[in-house]
Amino acid sequence: MHVPPRPFSSSIHHILEDVIQRMLSPLLSLPAIILAMGIPLFLLARGRRGLDMLLLLCALLTTAGLELCDLLALHDPLELERYRRWGMLAESLLPATWLGFSLTFARAQGVRGISRFQLVLLALSCAFPIWAGLSSFDAFYFSPDFAEERLLFLTRPAMFFYTGLLLFLVLPLVHLETTLAASSHEQRWKIKLALIGAGVVLVGLLVYFSQGLLYRTINLQLVPLRTTALLLGVTLMGYSLAIRGADVRISLSRQMALKSVVLLAVGIYLLGLGLLGEGMKHFGPDFPKVLMAIIALISGAALLVVLLSASLKRKILVFLTKHFYENKYDYRVEWKKFTEHLSRAKTREDLEAAVLAGFCETFGMGSAALFLRDYDSNVYRCRTNLAMEASWEALAQDDPLPRSMESASWVRNLRQEKWDTHSEAFQRQIHTYNITLLCPLMVSGRLDGFIALGAPLDKGEVYTFEDYDLIKAMCRQVALALMNLRLADQLAQAREMEAVGKVSAFVAHDLKNLVYTLSLMLDNAREYMPDPEFQEDMLVSLENTVKRMNVLISRLKTLPSSISLHLHPLDLADLARETAASLAAAPVRIEGRESLWVLGDREELRKVVLNLLLNALEAQGAAKKSHPITVTAIQDGDEAALHVRDQAGGIDPALLHDGLFTPFKTTKPKGLGIGLYQCKQIVTAHGGRIEVRNTPDVGAEFIVRLAVHHSTDEQDEPG
Repeated sequence: MHVPPRPFSSSIHHILEDVIQRMLSPLLSLPAIILAMGIPLFLLARGRRGLDMLLLLCALLTTAGLELCDLLALHDPLELERYRRWGMLAESLLPATWLGFSLTFARAQGVRGISRFQLVLLALSCAFPIWAGLSSFDAFYFSPDFAEERLLFLTRPAMFFYTGLLLFLVLPLVHLETTLAASSHEQRWKIKLALIGAGVVLVGLLVYFSQGLLYRTINLQLVPLRTTALLLGVTLMGYSLAIRGADVRISLSRQMALKSVVLLAVGIYLLGLGLLGEGMKHFGPDFPKVLMAIIALISGAALLVVLLSASLKRKILVFLTKHFYENKYDYRVEWKKFTEHLSRAKTREDLEAAVLAGFCETFGMGSAALFLRDYDSNVYRCRTNLAMEASWEALAQDDPLPRSMESASWVRNLRQEKWDTHSEAFQRQIHTYNITLLCPLMVSGRLDGFIALGAPLDKGEVYTFEDYDLIKAMCRQVALALMNLRLADQLAQAREMEAVGKVSAFVAHDLKNLVYTLSLMLDNAREYMPDPEFQEDMLVSLENTVKRMNVLISRLKTLPSSISLHLHPLDLADLARETAASLAAAPVRIEGRESLWVLGDREELRKVVLNLLLNALEAQGAAKKSHPITVTAIQDGDEAALHVRDQAGGIDPALLHDGLFTPFKTTKPKGLGIGLYQCKQIVTAHGGRIEVRNTPDVGAEFIVRLAVHHSTDEQDEPG
């Protein structure tokens, strides 16, 4: 039988197809498989072991496994069924792995941020491996002449399988777009290529599997297209994650006009693809379709890179504003965005970084630095910067550059105005970072700092009064926010000093009481010094006084903010006798019970008794009364009561009305107004209370009430 020779065009077609399948596929597939497996492992080895990186590893391993199975099937068509079974398993794992990656990648909350609906989708995606595992090759495919056509015809169950697969591969694209739209501006460039790369891989898979819906076939001749998408996407992701880093959040704030431009660009791209396809008809049916698909994929990825360019976006916005809008800025939107930047800051560092990010985003700048005035050294120092590597030189207060900003209270455009500075290092840094605008932060006519904006995204942008007015308004907001932080710091320091002052006042008061006891002892020594018993008592009193002074000095070093108690059983009546004895022949009479046990801090309660006795002695001395001070220890129910009574004519009713226990209020010429306040604090800390009974023209009585300690062994009371 005579077989007619093939037409020349048909021969060219088969030659090109054979070259692509036998040479291009392995050349593309092997590097793509190696990169897809190697890059995630490399990132994990460098310590990037987050959940998103593990899911990315699973997604790329699954995609690489599909590539390997199809490559082996094309190389050995006789083993098609075995390799396709493994390929079905890899295909079934794509939805769960890519969906999980898209829900966790670059998201602060990770798994906690996944909604219930998304969890349901993840659970449904796990049904694909079960479906593929329970289905046979014959239930999904039939291929009468695979060695020649490289086509797998789909059955009805397979059609449902691949339809669901397509739907679940669209979802990761939606989630990646959500991540892109919700992230911050200043870190956009660090991660956008990773998102583009993941999108390219997903688009390649979608194009490949869409043949199942269009023609009810899986066309393995399109494997080079899918492989090219994997190779390109993994390269972009690897560069972004390994070089730029992924511990960031990106932001793409699109205005309606910019969205229209993007849609227009995408429409032009699709129209170009249509024209390209129409032009390919001139080459006849012999032109390889897969080559055209590869060209479309690469041009689409290039279009994405261009559309996500920050400089191009700024140029488009400037062009639209100049030709289609009356005002350059939508002030309501810009002010809302800027205040949101500031409101998210929790610390001073966060606020300063948010200020620079807001200015860069609003005015299309690539770098910025914040300078604040150091009032101790009278220089302007760089507090923080954005997208700058080296540290800035400090600028003197009397330098011509800040002086001109302070005198004019206006924005300096260094590209359009003449400017001067005494600092040569500062001048070099301005040129290095292409600083264009200096924005003054004015507070009550004084320059509190300034913001330096540089590296404009659109180098040809002209700044007008609209830019300057908005900058001034934002600078006023920033200056007030920074001033509030500075005042808050000063208030905190003032409170610390106040605490130090209060503690010092307590210590000074205790020292004053000890000095008073020493003065009483000195006065009595002139009369009773020859008495041996007085000498012995005086030595004991001096020793105790020195010990208490040392204790006060040690407490002054630590400056405690509250009373620290060391509770032990003690005899309150014995403590009163001991304290009265330390006053060296002072007129004090002890009455009542011989022992009255409470649980307390001996040194702190000694201060209470000593304060009350000294107040009574001073009051009687001022009133020129010679009656003794009476101290009575009694038990009133479950309370131990210590009464200290004088006969100095009573307390002024006005002082009682204003608050006898209020700190720093006193009627004594040399008093500190801290004694009774300290007594109340100590007694309250013991769980007790202090009362006052005043009898005008007779005297006053202070009563300390504490809970009685019912001890089984009263000898436990220390010294």
